[in-house]
Amino acid sequence: MADTYSAFPDVPAGAWYEGVVSRAVGLGVIGGYKDGNFGPNDPITRGQVAVVLWKMAGQPAGDRTFPDVRDDDYFRDAVRWAGSAGVVSGYANGNFGANDNVTREQLAAMLANYAQNVGHRTIDGLASDYASMGDKNDVSVWASPSVGWCVKNGILSGSAGQLRPKGNASRAEACKMVVFLHDMLG
Repeated sequence: MADTYSAFPDVPAGAWYEGVVSRAVGLGVIGGYKDGNFGPNDPITRGQVAVVLWKMAGQPAGDRTFPDVRDDDYFRDAVRWAGSAGVVSGYANGNFGANDNVTREQLAAMLANYAQNVGHRTIDGLASDYASMGDKNDVSVWASPSVGWCVKNGILSGSAGQLRPKGNASRAEACKMVVFLHDMLG
């Protein structure tokens, strides 16, 4: 698939995310909304991330089911694969929460899981990899190896010295992180 796309009216020329949105759309892993917009600043959901990573993996089959994922959900096949592949996990109650917004540290964990379980990479991130960030203490213990690995590999970066690990990841931020992961994995 070509790395080009038709411009979205809400992706202005010169915006920091213009190139990564173009690449992600060109790779065929994400698209715009039915109204023709992309929604670069909209939060991305767990279901949307599962679809993006499933498409990046070539849309393989999976069989992990979650009680809150219905057969007619657009993300069903992606979530089944992502759960089976160890890319995503559900909550303690067994649900997946596909419509829940993804935080930046959750997205880092999903991408690190993808790199490890699909890309066969060693995830060796440490808290020292993001020690220069002003909000380093806001990273959850469970997310620290993934966040460290993503920072060390240029997949996750901060803004004004902050990682904002608990902040919702936007669709544009997700495009940047996914494109960087795609390029790193080759």
